[in-house]
Amino acid sequence: MKIKIMTDGSTDIPQSTIEELDITVIPDHIRIGEQDYIANDNITIDELYELASNTEEIVTTTQPKPEEFEAAFTSASKNYDGVICILTSSKFSMMCKNAQAVAAKMKKSKPITVIDSKSISSGTGILVIEAAKMAKDGADFDDIVEKIEALREKLSVTFVLDSIEPIEKSGRLGKASIFTKALITLKPLVTVVDGEFQPVTQERTRKKALEKLLDIVNNIKDGEEAYVTFNTRPEEAIEFAKAIKPIKANKIVINRLNPALGIHGGPGILSVAIKRK
Repeated sequence: MKIKIMTDGSTDIPQSTIEELDITVIPDHIRIGEQDYIANDNITIDELYELASNTEEIVTTTQPKPEEFEAAFTSASKNYDGVICILTSSKFSMMCKNAQAVAAKMKKSKPITVIDSKSISSGTGILVIEAAKMAKDGADFDDIVEKIEALREKLSVTFVLDSIEPIEKSGRLGKASIFTKALITLKPLVTVVDGEFQPVTQERTRKKALEKLLDIVNNIKDGEEAYVTFNTRPEEAIEFAKAIKPIKANKIVINRLNPALGIHGGPGILSVAIKRK
């Protein structure tokens, strides 16, 4: 059975993996002034971050529209026996619910399933990569869906933020909004639980925040893969990855945060997504 795996542009997966596993990414659109950009299409991620940080124009992001999902599902159905689309948590936007509605109304002879990852960034990426590997190996459609829905409960995704303000303005704080009552100079840690951000702690310095994140990661004894994801500080991500102890070095991937989250989340984001056994 030939299965097409899809995701959205807020999911973080290395570009080489996307190409190797034939993953389709339905992109986010980044609009700066009057110009529309798509990362890794008409602009590189590095160029997009640099442009967004140096412009005086208004920067906005637009997630895939229902018609984009319909077009992608229709196209894939011509060449594949089924489509599994794994998307950013429905608690971060209406995108997942919109895609599920599109899939439900389409007249189709082949199965199309939209899965709410209940995660974000590399957390969603882990699910997409696992599904794509299974699809490449010829796994059955229902087996892939069952495996991914079970794997959702085995993810640990934690972020260090340089400031709570950018995420607060994006409206994606969820239960971590409790942090807005504290001093904005503090460095918050948030984790993803049941598809939304929840507070972990706040530290007075970035060094202390990174030490706390490392302590959290190194205490996950059943972790088998880790994705260290950053937006503006690659050297920091490399050093952090070297300090992770319970997971073999060849199972640790350094990843770049998608601009849709990375621009609005502000500089200095570092996250670690763990796939647990």
